[in-house]
Amino acid sequence: MSRYMRRAQIEVIPCKVCGDKSSGVHYGVITCEGCKGFFRRSQSGPVNYQCPRNKNCVIDRVNRNRCQYCRLQRCMALGMSRDAVKFGRMSKKQREKVEDEANMVKASRLNGLNQAQFTTYQTNGYNFQPQQQQQQQQQIQQQQQPQQESQFLTESQLYSPNSSIQPVPHPVSLLRAVEFNPINLGKAITEAHLRTCLYSNEQIEIFKRQILPQEQVEIYKNLTHRQLWVEIADKITLAVQQIIEFAKMIPGFMELSQDDQIMLLKAGSFELALMQLCRVFDAESNRVIFGNMFLPLEAFATLTDEEFHLMSAIFDFVKNIQRLNITESEMAMLSALILISSDRPGVKEVGEIQQLHDRILTALKLEMGINHAGDEHILKRFVEQAGILRSLSARHIRVLNAFKEEAPEIEFPALHKELFSIETETILPNLH
Repeated sequence: MSRYMRRAQIEVIPCKVCGDKSSGVHYGVITCEGCKGFFRRSQSGPVNYQCPRNKNCVIDRVNRNRCQYCRLQRCMALGMSRDAVKFGRMSKKQREKVEDEANMVKASRLNGLNQAQFTTYQTNGYNFQPQQQQQQQQQIQQQQQPQQESQFLTESQLYSPNSSIQPVPHPVSLLRAVEFNPINLGKAITEAHLRTCLYSNEQIEIFKRQILPQEQVEIYKNLTHRQLWVEIADKITLAVQQIIEFAKMIPGFMELSQDDQIMLLKAGSFELALMQLCRVFDAESNRVIFGNMFLPLEAFATLTDEEFHLMSAIFDFVKNIQRLNITESEMAMLSALILISSDRPGVKEVGEIQQLHDRILTALKLEMGINHAGDEHILKRFVEQAGILRSLSARHIRVLNAFKEEAPEIEFPALHKELFSIETETILPNLH
């Protein structure tokens, strides 16, 4: 493989230190230019970095400059060393390892939901193995240190809602929905929901107890409009990755044609992301989980007026859903109903989608009959909110397209671009 090809392979893999776009192997580790320069400066003379918190700060693209001590410790833990530059070219074994990791990263990004890639995706699922291996190492290190409520969760805690469960499709996803009675169908969808949530209820409670330093809020307040959009797009993409996994595990979804699967995901992914938002918003403090912290809404200070009005409408919707006091099982089945809707523009096998929708609706009615006995109108109230949900999705596409016209040079994640493209506006209802 040519030197150029190897470099292209390496740059697919995010920076091991902060997750930003990498530029190659520096001091023995795949990193971005920022972390390369930071490590070089730290080795140029005596340093006396101090951690202002618990020596366990999360190092990511946004806050990597906030704690030099933890950033340097992370560099060294990953194996960065001045001596590493003396070893010259990578060995054949090292090259093969990098190539394998690059291929897995490419697969995990689901570069567009076209037919061939979607087939590969549904067969193999996402494979985040390189990141998971790194996260497992972090977990081992953390277990050796006492945990304190005030410290921030690490990436390994964020994106593995249940560490004992691997993010692969459960056997129930291989069964047809018609093979399930309504009760078991509801249980299967609930399991799919719990296995694919970005955050468990326990993690959400930990976030609530954390005390967020004001300087952390100021970091987000001081982001430019474009930087904030990139951060929001990254978080939405993380949520959508899990939503696709959820869809794959709904009994019957994978039996639909690939064209219909794609159309349902394009039309419904943002709506399901807003449903997930209902789990991570604290109405009492007006805060939402954003990355690895409960962030007050005031932190999104650089939104335009139109974007701010959309954000306000979104959280009004979230508050209305929270007032319904629905359970996790009901949340799961409501999400499945939103996704599997036969009236989505562009779907072809309307009858099959409607049959699956009706089976899920039957399961949901049974569940609501148990948890909301005497409340005959709860489902009707949710249906009313579902109309608002579609309107919010259409508004999101419009503000996104307006931003893309303003900042055409901004590069969004591939999955985000595919699901929320300009063309997506044509498959959404024209709601105002």
